[in-house]
Amino acid sequence: MRSLSPLFLVFLVVLGVAGTRPPAASAAQPRILADPVANDECGACHMPYPPRFLPKSSWKRIMANLENHFGGDASLDPETRDHIAAFYARYGAERGDDVLRITETWWWRRAHRYEIPTSVWTRVGSPANCLACHRASGRGNDD
Repeated sequence: MRSLSPLFLVFLVVLGVAGTRPPAASAAQPRILADPVANDECGACHMPYPPRFLPKSSWKRIMANLENHFGGDASLDPETRDHIAAFYARYGAERGDDVLRITETWWWRRAHRYEIPTSVWTRVGSPANCLACHRASGRGNDD
């Protein structure tokens, strides 16, 4: 039986590793909120959430109802609204839970599946206040 060349084996390993790269590492999907308009406008009231946190359909619904934005009025002039809506439409997740709150997505519930003490929610104010517990990278814990 003929053996495989070492160079061919290296090629197979590299090919296998390249094929397992997670989608979040793609250059097409920013890991941080890279749009300065969205960062400024959304960040004026809360953490500007990365588009990949919700599917495009959810962002579309959120942007279409800013005058009733989770109990507040986040209305924007049409040009700014359209700019931000286009950003989230371009980089939002391709699929996911059809929800409007990030805390209702399967991945958020899975990541926070262990009971979090009431004292933590009291300290951070809201489950939506990600940066109160997580570093700016979205990972880790400041405690």
